[in-house]
Amino acid sequence: MKKKSVIEMGLIDNSIIHLILYIVLIIGVVLFCSISIYLFPTMVHFELSWKVVIRNAFFFSLMNPILTIILLLIAAIGLAIIYTYPAMIFIVGSPLAYMIYYMSQIFFNQVVMKKKME
Repeated sequence: MKKKSVIEMGLIDNSIIHLILYIVLIIGVVLFCSISIYLFPTMVHFELSWKVVIRNAFFFSLMNPILTIILLLIAAIGLAIIYTYPAMIFIVGSPLAYMIYYMSQIFFNQVVMKKKME
């Protein structure tokens, strides 16, 4: 006699599993984007190994969620402009990177100052 899975028995609806997987996917994408937005500024500002850069980018994204949301919005607006008008990559790309790095550098300087005070 073959054992039936929980889904086959009808105890868990298939749409609930899809919803749970969708939520996990969205959290993963947001976390990936949050870490990615801090990777380049962290590599430029600090001289660290690759693993430490990724770890610090993760912690920076969690330490200041408001700045992370602002940086993600700036990147999204820039990417939307580039998607709408592809030739704008030459005009929007550099200021976009500058704004992201400048805002990150202000945050990094605050973190370094707090570390020196301790």
